[in-house]
Amino acid sequence: MKIIKKAPVFNYKEFENCLLEMNNRESDVAN
Repeated sequence: MKIIKKAPVFNYKEFENCLLEMNNRESDVAN
């Protein structure tokens, strides 16, 4: 991932929450 190379130090939890939020939105649309 290019993002990690550009910014090796970043809040992983924030990134993980972002992915979870995206997955939740997809689930809402599917339902």
